[in-house]
Amino acid sequence: MKNRMQIFYNSMCHICQNKFKKVVNYLKENKVNDLKNLDLLICEIDKNRTLEEDNGIVPFALIFCKNSSYVFVWKKDLYHEEGTTKIKIVNDKIILSQATIDLIKQKKIKNDYLPITNKINEDAYKLAKHHFNQQIIILNRHHLIQMSKLRQIILIFGLVFLLLFAVVGGTLGWYFSTNHNPNYFKEPNNNRISLSADLVNVDLGTIKDNSLATILDTLQAKNTTLKIAEIEVVKDSNIEDKANIKVKETSEYYIVNNTSIEVRYYVFNPNIGTVNRKVNEKFAKPITAFLELDNGLILAGSDNQIYQLKNDGIVKSPVAQDKFKNFTKVSSIIQLKNKTILATIDSTIYRLNELGVITEEVTQPVGRMFENTIEKIVELSNGEFLAITKNGVYSLDSNAMIKNKVQQPNGKHFDSLLYTLLLTSKGDIFTISFRGTIYYLNSDGIIQDEKGQPNGEKFDGGVQSIVQLADNTILVGTSNKFVYQLNSDGTIKAKVKQSNEKPLSGNISAFIQLNFNKNILAGTSDNVIYELNSK
Repeated sequence: MKNRMQIFYNSMCHICQNKFKKVVNYLKENKVNDLKNLDLLICEIDKNRTLEEDNGIVPFALIFCKNSSYVFVWKKDLYHEEGTTKIKIVNDKIILSQATIDLIKQKKIKNDYLPITNKINEDAYKLAKHHFNQQIIILNRHHLIQMSKLRQIILIFGLVFLLLFAVVGGTLGWYFSTNHNPNYFKEPNNNRISLSADLVNVDLGTIKDNSLATILDTLQAKNTTLKIAEIEVVKDSNIEDKANIKVKETSEYYIVNNTSIEVRYYVFNPNIGTVNRKVNEKFAKPITAFLELDNGLILAGSDNQIYQLKNDGIVKSPVAQDKFKNFTKVSSIIQLKNKTILATIDSTIYRLNELGVITEEVTQPVGRMFENTIEKIVELSNGEFLAITKNGVYSLDSNAMIKNKVQQPNGKHFDSLLYTLLLTSKGDIFTISFRGTIYYLNSDGIIQDEKGQPNGEKFDGGVQSIVQLADNTILVGTSNKFVYQLNSDGTIKAKVKQSNEKPLSGNISAFIQLNFNKNILAGTSDNVIYELNSK
């Protein structure tokens, strides 16, 4: 089984592979220490980090590679006596300060100048050279001189190729032989223990997010004997309320197998959705729609106006409309998979260019129209659309043309007005009515299920806006100037408590989380934009 060393070695460029071998050769020939006491980790250099944050860790050697940088660290420098790490290690990666890197450079031994002596390599070279000379002698005996110059050149090049092949083969044979294979640092350990012996407390309680670092840090706090550097979170297993933990393939402490242990948690960060600041910009009307384009430009829609914004919410410029000027509420702006930009304005759908200029109206089939203002529109995975008005759902084809107003079966209906429509990161579709009832829809817009808020919880005010953040948290804004965090199924997780120093002075009519910096912008009924905290 390939271990971490081989995986790292294979990912290096040719030059850095040679540096890697120089380090290993130097250690073996000078007997600096036992190789099994050395660890190899990916290294990220943080110029803003201080030397003190590295807790005295100075790697033995450093390899700068175009793919990643790597450090060789003695285990005695990396771990405390009880087995915990002196510095955070996440997915075989550590972060070091520039000051620590400078200390490595000050050492007498540098990767580029480490001596390398390879007897097997030299023997392979001598043997190939001897074989080459013998071939020349034999060919001379068979009247090689009488051959054409062209044939001589071809033959000589062929022999040179054999010579180089022998040298390379000797090097690789030496490196991956029994004494030098990628598992050279790893020796059998019959005293390994099961992960379950140390990972006893699997209920992590409330954590601020479900990132790998947070999960591993909490595991360490809940299980003090756990060797955190020997385990990892199974890829893509860290979902909303649980994750799977397994032993790393390179572990020398725990029994390595294919089993994993499920840990549970509840993700809640009370700071998400709180006001960070009010943007110093006053608009004529409330901002009711946002879109961040792939090129980083932010479009914001209001009554009779579309704006280009900077990523801090300040107006870059109002967008002048040449062909279409008389409109009121811009309720939704989306960019499709094919990069087309659509905006819903009043009861009409328009196409926009990348500057936010309206270029054309989407003409609807004869006899089909939206009966009220379009509140929201989403593109489905099949390229078609669902749109809502206050009173119902519409199914649209891939050209954003109405197929039909969805007729709900078996007497199912919405209990109040609709302002929100969300296609989640999992592919679920739901709308939350003004009264707070959750309606789960299929791709045809038909109600599949509905439920009220559990335990009799209610929103303070009617639900008017919704957004899902990058960490899957869902935020909604209500008509009474409140923000709520929701679970992935639309049920209430918590009412966000704003500070007295930074209150929210209006109802939120639109949200967006920016890809650029993950900040949340919220347009409110008092004609301003707020920046909300996202972590």
